[in-house]
Amino acid sequence: MSIKQQAIKGIIWSVIQNWGSQAGSLIIFLVLARLLSPADFGLVALANTFLTFINILLILNF
Repeated sequence: MSIKQQAIKGIIWSVIQNWGSQAGSLIIFLVLARLLSPADFGLVALANTFLTFINILLILNF
């Protein structure tokens, strides 16, 4: 297998992983929106925003 074929296969798997992660997040979001009260769902959304911000800082090595 050539380097070009390996790169294409890697890109395809990366796209599948990204879309799969987004689809999973959407499903969890919809389930939580159905099960939780609006106040609890807002708290979960706030916590998710905070965790995303912390994750960005960790990726940037701050």
